Amino acid sequence: MNTKNFLLFLFLPLGSTWAGENHLPTFELQDYIVQSSPLMLEVSDSTQSLTVLENNALEDLKSDTIAQTLVNQPGISQTYYGPNANRSIIRGLDGFRVSILENGLNSFDLSSSSADHAVSIDTLLIDRLEILRGSSALLFGCNAIGGVINIFDKSIPNPTQKDSLQNAFRARLSSVNEGIHRGGIVFKEYGDFIFQINGSALSTEDYSTPHFEVHEEDEDEEAGAGAGAHEEAPVFADHVENSHSEIESFGFGFSYAHANGFVGMSYTDYDSTYGVPNHESSVVSIDRKK
Repeated sequence: MNTKNFLLFLFLPLGSTWAGENHLPTFELQDYIVQSSPLMLEVSDSTQSLTVLENNALEDLKSDTIAQTLVNQPGISQTYYGPNANRSIIRGLDGFRVSILENGLNSFDLSSSSADHAVSIDTLLIDRLEILRGSSALLFGCNAIGGVINIFDKSIPNPTQKDSLQNAFRARLSSVNEGIHRGGIVFKEYGDFIFQINGSALSTEDYSTPHFEVHEEDEDEEAGAGAGAHEEAPVFADHVENSHSEIESFGFGFSYAHANGFVGMSYTDYDSTYGVPNHESSVVSIDRKK
C-alpha cells in the first residue's frame, strides 16, 4: 500500500508537466504603417520642395509678368502695384528674401528693393521655370530664405540639346487692355558654332473696367485744409489710369562646342516704360543691358 502511494506521488508532478506544455505554433506579426494624402499624391511628390514648369504646362500659365505667371502656384502670391510692377511672394516672404535668377544668375534689377520696379525679364520666350522652397533655396544665397525662382531660356544655345533648339514665334492677345505681346527666336548652326537672335515687344493700354464714380472732392479735402466746400458734377471713369505699358526686348548669343564641353555668351537689351496707377500718374522707365 505504501509502495503504490509512493509511485503515485512520483508520477503526479510529471503528468501535470505534460499537461502544461503547449506545442501550438507562435506567429510574430510585423508592423504595418498606413500612409495617405488627401491630394492623391505619392509621399515624394507631396513633400517636394522643387516645382518645375515647362512645355505646355508653362505655356498655359504665361502672363505679362513672372509674378502673374506663378500667382496660382501653391504657397505663392504677389505684390501688386498695378499690372506691370509686381513680384512673387513665397510663403509670406518677398523682396530680398525671394531671389529671382535668370539661367542661374541674378537678374540684376531693382525689383527686390523698390516696389514700383518691375522684374526686367520678358516672359514670352521663357522655356523653363524652377521654384525652390525651404532650405534648398539657401544654396543660392543666405538671403533667399523665402525661396528661389530660376528662369531658363535659350539665350546661350546648348549644343548637347540641339533637338530643343527650334525656331519659335509666339504671340498673345489680351482684351482687357488691348494688349499684344509678340516675339520670336531663331537659331543657326555653322560648324561647331550655334547662333541665336531673339526679339519681342509688348504693348498695352490702360485697363478697362466697369464704370465707376471718381470722387475728386476727397482729393480736394486732403490737398487744402480750410478750402470751401463745393459740389461738382460726378465724374465717371471706365478704365484704370496709368496702367499702360510698352516693353521691347532684343538679344543675341552664341555657343562654341569643343571636346571638353562648350562656351558661349549672350547680350540682351531690355527697354520698358510703364505706369503705376496713382494720383500723380507717374511713369517708370527701365533700360537694362546685360
